Amino acid sequence: MMKIDLLHKNLLSVSIAASLGLTTPVVATADDLLLEEIVVTAQKRQQSLQDVPISVSAVDGEKMSEAGINNLQDLSAYVPNFQQANSPLGQVISIRGISSGINQGFEQSVVQYVDDIAMGRGPMARMPFMDLERVEVLRGPQNVLFGKNSIGGAISITTAKPTEDFEGSVQVEHEHKYGTNEIQAMVSGPLSETVGARLAIRAHQEDGYFDNTSNGDDEQQKDELTGRLTLDWTPNDTFNASLKLEHSSFDFEGRGEEVIAGYDSVSPLFAGMSYGEIGEYLTAATGQDIGYEDGTQNRKRQTNNNEYSDNETNQVILTMNWDLDAFTITSVTGYVDYELDEDTDLDLSGLESIRAAQQEKFDQISQEIRFTSPGGETVDWIAGAYYQSWDLEYSQQNVIDDENLTSALSDIGLGLLMPSAGATGFNPAASLLTNYGVADPFLAATASGRQLYSLKEINNTSNIRDYNGSSDTYSVFGQATWNVNEEVRLTLGARYTLEEKDAERSLVIYDTSGGGLTPAGLEAQLVMAGVFGIENHAVEDDRREESVTGTVIAEWDATEELMLYASISNGFKAGGFDARAGRAADFEYEDETVINYEIGTKAELLGGRAQLNAAIFYTDYKDLQVSQFDGTVGFVVGNAAAARSQGIELDGRIMLTEELLLIGSMAYLDYEFKEYEGAACPPKVTLDTGAVTCDLSGEPNSFAPELTAAITLDYLTPLSDAFNLHMTLDTSYRSEQFVEATLEPLVEQDSQVNVNARIALEADNWMVALVGKNLTDNDDIGYASATPVSGSSLLQAPTYSGYQVNPRTVSIQAKYNF
Repeated sequence: MMKIDLLHKNLLSVSIAASLGLTTPVVATADDLLLEEIVVTAQKRQQSLQDVPISVSAVDGEKMSEAGINNLQDLSAYVPNFQQANSPLGQVISIRGISSGINQGFEQSVVQYVDDIAMGRGPMARMPFMDLERVEVLRGPQNVLFGKNSIGGAISITTAKPTEDFEGSVQVEHEHKYGTNEIQAMVSGPLSETVGARLAIRAHQEDGYFDNTSNGDDEQQKDELTGRLTLDWTPNDTFNASLKLEHSSFDFEGRGEEVIAGYDSVSPLFAGMSYGEIGEYLTAATGQDIGYEDGTQNRKRQTNNNEYSDNETNQVILTMNWDLDAFTITSVTGYVDYELDEDTDLDLSGLESIRAAQQEKFDQISQEIRFTSPGGETVDWIAGAYYQSWDLEYSQQNVIDDENLTSALSDIGLGLLMPSAGATGFNPAASLLTNYGVADPFLAATASGRQLYSLKEINNTSNIRDYNGSSDTYSVFGQATWNVNEEVRLTLGARYTLEEKDAERSLVIYDTSGGGLTPAGLEAQLVMAGVFGIENHAVEDDRREESVTGTVIAEWDATEELMLYASISNGFKAGGFDARAGRAADFEYEDETVINYEIGTKAELLGGRAQLNAAIFYTDYKDLQVSQFDGTVGFVVGNAAAARSQGIELDGRIMLTEELLLIGSMAYLDYEFKEYEGAACPPKVTLDTGAVTCDLSGEPNSFAPELTAAITLDYLTPLSDAFNLHMTLDTSYRSEQFVEATLEPLVEQDSQVNVNARIALEADNWMVALVGKNLTDNDDIGYASATPVSGSSLLQAPTYSGYQVNPRTVSIQAKYNF
C-alpha cells in the first residue's frame, strides 16, 4: 500500500495557485480523475473556491515551502496581475496596476492581512513567509469585509495551526554559488485533551547577488530569523481560542540595486560625459576621492557607505470563536509592531554625495467582532464592528561631509570664477538667487562658476526630519446573501468607516563643521533649497473622514458545473500626511475613491477533471494617491486626477493523466491615466524642454504590464513501493512594463519569460530535491528611480538606479518528517 498512499498523499499536496492553480489538491484513482475542492476564506467564511464570486488566487503553504516562495516578491511570479517590488525607501505592492508608491506616511492600497489582522504599512511587506496554511490574493476593491483602505486588493495570509496528532518536520536548503542557507523546523501536537500547540522556526542566511567593488563585499547580505508559537484551546464543542506569538528579525547589509543606465551630460562643463565619467573627472581635477561609478547594469555596485537595514517585528493575535445555534461570534484581537534602523546611500551610486540614516517605529492595536450565520439558509449573513489605532514615529538624518560630489563641484566653481569677481567678498547665496534654477542651463562660464561655488555653503551640513503620526479607525459592516432559489443568489454588503488622523513633521538644516549640530545660516539654507529641494519647516495638522463603501453581487448557477456572477463595488482610501517631503507646502494629500465592475464565471469541466475560471473587470479610480521623485533626493505625494484599469483574467487546471496535472493562467490588463496633468517629468524632459510637470493623461502606470501568463506542469509517479518521483515545471511570461514613476523609456523593461523547476525523490518520511529558480537567468529590473542630483542643472546627466531580480540559482533541498 506504500505506493498508493504516497501517490494519494502527494497529489493532495500539489499546489499551484488557484488562479494559477496554486492550491490545487487532487484525488486520482484508476477509474476517474477528480480535482479536489479548494477551501478559502475570501468572504470571511469557509467556502469552495469555485463558489466565491471574486477573482482570487490561493497558494498552498506546502507549495510555497517546496518552491522556495519566501516572500511577496517570490509569490508575484505565480499570481497574475500581482507584483511586489523593492525600492530604496520601501516596498511597492501592486494589483491590476494599482499601488501606493513609497512614503512612510502611506498605508498601502493593497493591504496584507495575517490571520485577519490588517498590516498596511510598506515595511511589513518585507516580512518573510514561514509555516503557512495558505495565501489568498483577492483582486479588486475589498472594502466591505476587509476594509482598511484595501482599494486595490487584499492579501490574506493564514498561518498553520496546531494539529490533533503529534508531528514535526525539519527542512534544509543550500545554494552554493551565492551562499544561501535556510532551515525551517516545526513541531505540532496536543499538550492535553483541550490544548494544542505549534512551534515553528525559520533561519535564513544569504551572501547576496551583487559585488560591491568599492568595499569588496557581497551584497545584499541577509540574516533572517523568525519564531512563532501558536496555542489552541478547545474546552468544548462550542468554544475555541487561538493565541499566536511571533517575533521576526531580518537584517540586511548592502542593497540589491545599482546604477543601470543614463544619458550623457549636456552641460557646457561636462558635455558628453556620463554620470560616472563626471565623477572621475572631478576626482582628477580636484584631488578629492569622491568615489567612482561604472554606470552599467552588471551586478557590480560602487556605493562607498556601509549600508544596512535592521528590522524587528512582533505579532500577538488572539482569536476566539463561540458557536451558537443561530450564529458564530468571532473576536480577533491583534497587536503588531515593528522597528527599523537603516543607513542608506541616498544618492544610490558610487559617487559620494549624500547619505541617510533613518529610523521607523510603528505599533498598532486592533479589535474586530464578527457575527456569522451558519450558512445554507435562505439568507446567509455576516456583520461586525472594527477598531484600529496606530502610532508611527519616523526620523531621517541626511549628511553631507566636506569631501564629496558637491564639495568637488564647489572647487571647480572656484576655479571658474573670473578674477575680477574673486572669492573674497563673493556672496554665494546672492549668486544662487540670480543664477540657479532646477531647469535652467548654465548661463556662462562665470555664472556657472558662481553657481557651483555656491555649493561650498552646504559642505559639512546635515538635515534632520522628524515625523509623528497617529490614526484611529472605527467601522461597522454587514453583508447578506439571499439564496433566491437553488440557482440564484443576491448579495448586498456595506461598510461605514470613520477615520481620524493627526501628524506633525519638522525639518531643520544644521551646520556640522564644528563637530556638533548648529542651525545653518541663510546661505546654506538657500543653497540646500535649490540643490535638494528642502527647507526648514515645522507643520502639523489633523483630518477626519467618513466613508460608506458597498458591494452588490448577483450569482447564477446556469448548470451544476457552471456559475456566472456579476458585481459592482466601490472603495475608499483615506487621505493622510506626507512623512518625507522637504517643503512645508507638501504635507497633506487627499483621499482616493474607486468603483469596480466585474463579471465572471467559474466552471467545472470533463466531469470534475478540469476547471476554467474567468473574470472581466473595469475599475475607475479618482484622485489616485501617488508618490513621485521630485528631481532632487525626495519623493512627493500627491493625487492623480483619474485612472482606469480594465482587463480579463483566466485560469484553469486539468488532470491530463493520473500522474500529470496542467495548470494555466493569463491576465490582460489595460491601465490608463484618464487625467493626470501634474505629474513629474523625467529629468531628461526637464533639461530638454524646461518643463517640470508633465501630462500623463492617456499613459499607463508603472507595474502594469499588458499581458501576464503562467503554465505549470506537475508530474508525480511511483518509482517503486518505497519512492516517488515528483517533478514540477513553472513557467511565466510578462510583457514589457514601466518600473519607474515618470515612465522614463530608458528603463522600460522588455518582456520576459521566467522558468522555475523542481525535481524531488520522496519517501514516506523524507524528501530530497533539486530546485532551480530563474533558470532563464533574466536580468529584469523590478524597480527603478532617478539617481539623485544627476539630472539637475548642476550635472545635466540624467541617470537611473534600479533593483534587479535575483539571478539563476540552483539549490538542494531536503526534508524529514517525524
